[in-house]
Amino acid sequence: MPFSDLVVRRAGQLGKGDKSGALTAYKAALPVVRRLARHDPDNTARQTDLVAALYRVASASAGAERDNCLREALVILDKLQSDRKLAAAQRRWPALIRASGGRR
Repeated sequence: MPFSDLVVRRAGQLGKGDKSGALTAYKAALPVVRRLARHDPDNTARQTDLVAALYRVASASAGAERDNCLREALVILDKLQSDRKLAAAQRRWPALIRASGGRR
């Protein structure tokens, strides 16, 4: 299992049932996932890990922070979609992000 998956999974375990705790854990994981994605920009798994981490932060936050995370996730997804790198199960993600308020 990729390291970024472990970080995201651990953040999810720490924050179960506690929105504030979840947000703290998700924010702590985000820089690690972001760094891994930045160092391996052609790795689709790393990029979708970052999208998932951004979505988790957005789901536990509000206002500008939520909107910024959703927009950043959508930028990544739109690029992956235009490059035809999204797996079949991931092709709905851009629409889901847009429906969550991540307009672009």
